[in-house]
Amino acid sequence: MRSCTRLLYGVVIVLAASATARAAEDAESIVVYSADKQVLRTFTYEELRTAFPQHEMETVTPWSKGGAALRYRGPAMLDVLAQSGLPAMVTIKFGAYDGFKAYVKTEEINAYQPILALEIACAPTVIAQNLCSKPGDFRPLKLEEHGPFLLMWPLDKMPDYYSPQRNSIWVWFVTSIQPPD
Repeated sequence: MRSCTRLLYGVVIVLAASATARAAEDAESIVVYSADKQVLRTFTYEELRTAFPQHEMETVTPWSKGGAALRYRGPAMLDVLAQSGLPAMVTIKFGAYDGFKAYVKTEEINAYQPILALEIACAPTVIAQNLCSKPGDFRPLKLEEHGPFLLMWPLDKMPDYYSPQRNSIWVWFVTSIQPPD
């Protein structure tokens, strides 16, 4: 019985390591698909960080602790969509690493101007851990911070009633962009 338990424990460790490695691989890009599931474009993290103008957004989030606003940086979602190869659409489907799908209306993107957050401003506690050198610096979003690609909305610019009804538009660990099914 003990050897079965050890074997099962070993399998769990291997599977967890495999999932972590797969997450690290997938964390490097976002794939844009056509309606017929053909790859139109792949955006790497580095391309999203260097080939697009970077925008900063300071906002609270539905999951902010104590209502604290954080600063995020990344390309405007409108800019990414303009370079995606997708035709103009009423709704866009965003896929996340965990299989989550969010259907976002283009009018929402036009109205609220979300960014594809790649980085977060360094907090004093992070600087103390030597993850950043000084206040004002930005660092890549970690998985536990909903990175590496986070569809970030300016919550303070949205109507109060909006977010609870549309919390699904906050997509963590975006992996794909495509037309709806």
